[in-house]
Amino acid sequence: LYEDFNITNNDSFLDIGSGLGLMCFLMNKTYNFKNVYGCEINTVTYEVAMENKRRLNINNVVFTNKSIVDYEIPDSVNYMYYFNAIDKDYNEDFKLICNKINESYNKHKRDIIILFMYCHINDTIRNILKEYNFNLVKNGKDKYDYIIVKVGGS
Repeated sequence: LYEDFNITNNDSFLDIGSGLGLMCFLMNKTYNFKNVYGCEINTVTYEVAMENKRRLNINNVVFTNKSIVDYEIPDSVNYMYYFNAIDKDYNEDFKLICNKINESYNKHKRDIIILFMYCHINDTIRNILKEYNFNLVKNGKDKYDYIIVKVGGS
């Protein structure tokens, strides 16, 4: 899904809710990101991700054991990924994540592309995107419903 974007070795990637680190490792191997970050609230899966990183001898993937709400998004991050793995009402989580991304954007203005996987577009989601001035780039379906959103103007 990132193939339509011109990812360079100056770009950085953040997986929100990185779990075992698999998406981080995939993005590190597939694209030439300068840095890859994973933010994971669950201590057990975070520790497994750290062990996977050690075994794979990967240096430019950084994992943090925190909630996204408490995480300071690095200024260099301009690609983000969030997979909604919890079968519950998505709207509140979506708003919290958008707020955190908006804080990061306002602190350091740059174009940010976010892939929200397993995200069903509804009026509430549309209103949240509008509230934060996020632009809907694509609304599609791969294995799961997803949306791609852009923050920034260029």
